[in-house]
Amino acid sequence: MNVGIEPVLDGIFVTFTDEVADGKFHQKTQGGIIISGLSHRAQTVQARWGKVAAVGPKVRNVKTGDFVLIQPGMWTTRFKGADHQFYWKTDEGKIQAVSDYPYEITLEC
Repeated sequence: MNVGIEPVLDGIFVTFTDEVADGKFHQKTQGGIIISGLSHRAQTVQARWGKVAAVGPKVRNVKTGDFVLIQPGMWTTRFKGADHQFYWKTDEGKIQAVSDYPYEITLEC
């Protein structure tokens, strides 16, 4: 991943592991039904896994390539990097967990 810019302080740039189309998340129910185009509120009430693309100089517990679970709604709107991929920014204090693998989060219906 070549974001083309570096985050400052404790900033972290991520790509989300959820499917994203037109800036909206697609979610799966436990039964495997895909729900797309959720409202803004529905998209921000659940923690999300992201893959770390870049870290700021004050980040201590996260490194590029880690998967991080981000608190609900604690990310910016997307922006396009130098590689034409979409990224979101969060801060180290908004990270709930760090993993080598993104665990699947499903809606309970």
